[in-house]
Amino acid sequence: MTRLIQAGVVALAAFVVSAVARDGRAQTPGDAASITAAQALYEAATRAMDAKDYASACPKLEEAVRLVPSGVGARLTLGECYEAAGKLASAYASFELAETMAAGAKQGERQEKAHDRAQALKPRLATLTIAVADDVRAESGLEVRRDGVLAGAAQWGIAFPVDRGTHVVVAAAPGKSKWVKTVEVTDGAAFMVTVDALFPVASAEQLPAKEEDAAASLWGPQRLASLAVGGAGLVALGAGSYFGVLASAKQKQSNEGLCDGNQCDQAGLDLRTDAIHAANATTALLVVGGAAVTVGVVLFVTAPGSKSQATTALRIGVGPRGIVMGSAW
Repeated sequence: MTRLIQAGVVALAAFVVSAVARDGRAQTPGDAASITAAQALYEAATRAMDAKDYASACPKLEEAVRLVPSGVGARLTLGECYEAAGKLASAYASFELAETMAAGAKQGERQEKAHDRAQALKPRLATLTIAVADDVRAESGLEVRRDGVLAGAAQWGIAFPVDRGTHVVVAAAPGKSKWVKTVEVTDGAAFMVTVDALFPVASAEQLPAKEEDAAASLWGPQRLASLAVGGAGLVALGAGSYFGVLASAKQKQSNEGLCDGNQCDQAGLDLRTDAIHAANATTALLVVGGAAVTVGVVLFVTAPGSKSQATTALRIGVGPRGIVMGSAW
């Protein structure tokens, strides 16, 4: 590994010299800055690789290659980093590209090295095939993505090398719910994912919303108001019942030696007066409470969204004997 790293450093340095001398013209400030940055990244990456810190080294090499795409040595070292990090498919792709670049640059030794490294990895590679059912292929606007990257129709049915680990395949089309499949890939094995069906959005995503709408309709403002009015009516009925009991008790107490028929002493008269007031309060509270409860029931039954609203018509009025409520079905 150390020899390969040293070769990469020398190659990158040689590339810098040749780039500066190319056709006798100086590099632009942008070119010079990219080359300088790539050199620094490469050196930092090789130090990290020596320390077996591949998680730090590989991204630095990726950036160096991006800045100076024609660096064959840097590309070889990137493949070495990927392989050491366990990313065999990425390493294979890097070696394959380095082989092509070396052939174009007439660098026979590097071409052979890259070829040998790629071929040694090939039997160890994991592959992932994405298959798409015919009826799904017919979906308008269908998109299939692997790990967030678009996989066009030309890629369907082909086994592509992938790094070991978790891969996510997503298929989506307008008006259809997303199809998602997660695959745990291991080295040296072949995996296939089949997109077999896409379902309408309504069947997978809209039903919960409809249930929420139904719940909101059930307890709308009118029904909440009906509970408040009906509750107040029940309180009034309870108070009316209390005063009714009180009136009866006062009347009974006045009859116990304080009144003879309608002839009462002062204490008996006071008790009879209190009984009359309590009886009047009872009547008023029972009428008001009964009316409030009735109104509460009407508001609840006739609230928007009520199933009984469409089938029941309620009528409320005042008759000679108090509150009158009727219904028609």
